[in-house]
Amino acid sequence: MYLSSLAQRANKVNNERGRGKPSPWLKPGVSLSQHSMNQETVPATIDKIENPFTKPVDERINVGAVSIEGERAIAQVKAAVYLAKQFPRDKFLATEKILEACRRPELAEVGLYAYPRGGKKVEGPSIRAAEIIGNAWGNLDIGVAELSQSQGESEWLAWAWDLETNTRWAISFHVKHERHSQGRVAELTDPRDIYETGANYGSRRKRACILAAVDQDVINAAVAQIKATIAGAVGGKGSKTLQEKLETMARKFAALGVTAKMLTQRLGHSVADTSVEEYTELCSIYKSLEDKMSRVSDWFGGGLAATTEAARSVDEKLAGNGAEAEQSTETAMADPEVCAVCGIKVIRAQRIKSQSEHGRTLCAVHEDQQPESKQ
Repeated sequence: MYLSSLAQRANKVNNERGRGKPSPWLKPGVSLSQHSMNQETVPATIDKIENPFTKPVDERINVGAVSIEGERAIAQVKAAVYLAKQFPRDKFLATEKILEACRRPELAEVGLYAYPRGGKKVEGPSIRAAEIIGNAWGNLDIGVAELSQSQGESEWLAWAWDLETNTRWAISFHVKHERHSQGRVAELTDPRDIYETGANYGSRRKRACILAAVDQDVINAAVAQIKATIAGAVGGKGSKTLQEKLETMARKFAALGVTAKMLTQRLGHSVADTSVEEYTELCSIYKSLEDKMSRVSDWFGGGLAATTEAARSVDEKLAGNGAEAEQSTETAMADPEVCAVCGIKVIRAQRIKSQSEHGRTLCAVHEDQQPESKQ
């Protein structure tokens, strides 16, 4: 019955179509073709109102390549986080790796830095030691990158991201494209100088991020191990004696303009009488100067009238002017054949004359600058 009823309805519709009976949905006097074409169409051209929030598109940017690189970066981050979750760090083994690295004498020699603050000395792992600590700690994404350049300065970002805990430490900063030298400011135009200046600032901020990401007790253990390594390496089997290490350290300080007199005044005694603990402190001070964490005048300026010309020139170098370090004005272990002021070699006759009159070797130029009375 149901099927026969459907068949009858279908026949009725076909008959109406065949007789040309108008459809109830068509307007009177409008054919089907006219209805489909819809004579009341929208005009072909319409004035478009610009969206005030439209962002300008740089035609130089390859949108497809940017999209691909974006997807690749997302995939890399997901993979790194997934692997960190699958293979979490073993803090015991990580700490053992850090302490083992700090037992290497060559790393220990450059593993500490120090700088004065409020009359006290603050010390910690150097940039190189912090990088080794971060690598051994594991599951850390560490880096520093230049983000942009505009209007004579660069924007940089340093970060340390713990992939296990999804905790991220980041420091953004701006570096002007300029160099300070002798009270003057010189603009940097060489891309290499601009990058190296920014990277130098970035390495110190990267260290701060690493030290924030690693447990503080592990950092303290690393510092203690570095000090123990320096003390144990002095005079050990197959290692240099303390006197040999002091001579090497004195030459390193001399390259930064720190004279024997400056070292003696800081230590309170001659360099030859330096103890192991004092040698460890000198290592941290030297690394602080080399890493540009402090200035020569911060450590050796107390009361010296003008250590000064040498200290100022070194401070300018450490501030980033890129100039080569000047030769020492006075070697730590006095050499009787060279001038005690400028370090140039002095002929025998002049040596005898200056030593008899002034008690030390001086060239003709600096001998004239000495007081006439004998020392």
